[in-house]
Amino acid sequence: MKTVKKNETFISIFILSLGVIVVFGKFLLPGNEMVLSKGMEDLATYYAWSRKFGFEELVKGHLALWNPYLFCGMPFLGNLQAALLYPLNWFFTFFSLPMAINFFIALHTFLMGFFTYLWVRKLSLSFLSSLLAGLMMMFGAAFF
Repeated sequence: MKTVKKNETFISIFILSLGVIVVFGKFLLPGNEMVLSKGMEDLATYYAWSRKFGFEELVKGHLALWNPYLFCGMPFLGNLQAALLYPLNWFFTFFSLPMAINFFIALHTFLMGFFTYLWVRKLSLSFLSSLLAGLMMMFGAAFF
């Protein structure tokens, strides 16, 4: 098995980050209120408001166990879609809702490309083919 060189890893991080910035840059600027979503899809109609409710309660010092606003009330913390305990969701406590959603999407896109790069590199493929695999995974139709 081939070892991954540190300078190649830094170059790949730079190139993959640059790809994310080129695609998502205008959505990641402070003060932007646009959200990376189609209107009336799951992100806009459920996930965003679920995150808003859960993390607003956390900021107030409450752990939201129950969501009284959906149907006649339903469990919130136990609902997998709430994802309150997922560490990367904690951006919702520090940023505005649109900024946190956009950053969350951009970060996961980068992580998808970077981990694909590392995996393909460990399969003993060349640096360029590993980088291309990461970019294709990030911006390919199956993920993007």
